[in-house]
Amino acid sequence: MNLLRDILNFCFPRKCPVCGGRLYGDEVICISCLSAMPYTYYHRIPDNRLVQRLSFNIPVNRASGCFFYVSESPYHQILHQLKYRGRAWLGVGMGRLMATHICADDASFFEGVDALIPVPLHQKREGLRGYNQSALLAKGISEVVGIPVVNDAIYRVVDNPTQTHLTDTERWENVQGIFQAASDIAVRLQGRHLMLVDDVTTTGATLASCAEVLYKAVPQCRISVIVLGVADLG
Repeated sequence: MNLLRDILNFCFPRKCPVCGGRLYGDEVICISCLSAMPYTYYHRIPDNRLVQRLSFNIPVNRASGCFFYVSESPYHQILHQLKYRGRAWLGVGMGRLMATHICADDASFFEGVDALIPVPLHQKREGLRGYNQSALLAKGISEVVGIPVVNDAIYRVVDNPTQTHLTDTERWENVQGIFQAASDIAVRLQGRHLMLVDDVTTTGATLASCAEVLYKAVPQCRISVIVLGVADLG
C-alpha cells in the first residue's frame, strides 16, 4: 500500500494547500507552513471565546479550533481546497493533524468523550460534493484518539443557503430548524459525552443549532466541540 502511494505521489505529486510546495510521505501541509500555522490554542483555555459563543443557548463542556481562519491568509486555502476543490484527502489528514497537535499539548481535551458527531451536510449537497468534509475530519481525529464516529446521529433536513455572505443575525436565522435528531438517538447516546466536529465556524450559529438539537434529544448528554478553522469571533 505504501509502495502504491509512493508511486502515485511520484507521478501525481501532492502539493501543500498553503504554499503550493511539494508534499512528501504522509505530509498534509509542508513543514514550513505547519510551523507557521496560526494555532488557536483554545484547548488551553477552558472558558475561551468559542465556548462563550457556543454556550449562548445550551451549556458547552469544552471547545477548541485548530487554527484561526482569515480569508486573506494563505491558510484559508486548506478549507477552500477541502470544500470546493475535491481535495478529500485533506479532510482525514487535517483531522489527524489537529488531534495530534492538541494531544501533544493537552491530551485531556478528548478525555471522557464517547462519540464524535460530524455536522451533517444536506443529502443533496453531499451528493454533489461527494463527501462530507466534517465526517472526514472526524475520521482523522478518530484514528488518533480512538473515539468512535457516529455519522447518523443528526440530519440536515433543510438545504439552507451558504452562510458566507450573511450578517451575524442572518446566520443565526439561516440555521433555525435545519437539523433533526435520529429517532433512536436517545437510546444509543443517552448520558454520553458527545463532541461535534465541523470544518469552520464564524458566529457559531450552525454548531449551536446542532448542539441544541442534540441536547434536547439526548437526556443528560454533555456536548463539546472541535473545529478546524475559527474565524474572527470579535
